[in-house]
Amino acid sequence: MPRPSLVLACLLAVCLLAPPLVGASAATDLRIQLNPVLAELHEKDPAKAAAVMDELTRIIEGERSPEPATRAIENPEERALIRGNPLLEEAWRIDPKAALEQLREIVAAGGGS
Repeated sequence: MPRPSLVLACLLAVCLLAPPLVGASAATDLRIQLNPVLAELHEKDPAKAAAVMDELTRIIEGERSPEPATRAIENPEERALIRGNPLLEEAWRIDPKAALEQLREIVAAGGGS
């Protein structure tokens, strides 16, 4: 019969190793679920959706240097798409120009219709 400390150590090791594997896919799925335009794009072109999510993540994490830009959006459809998608909203707060570029990429690829 295994020693209780050995069993606990094995369980702890499994618990410590499993969350990163599950967490990575869950984070991607959650970002898609919470952002309707990304979900729509993901259905049509998963690779493009992944590229857009990566770029939005770089914007949010500050890996892109923000250029001075206005926060005004003249196109009401673009404004509505940004407001309905938390990932785009966060990127918009950090770098409006880059977020708008990514939104236009999504729309050009067939998302946000």
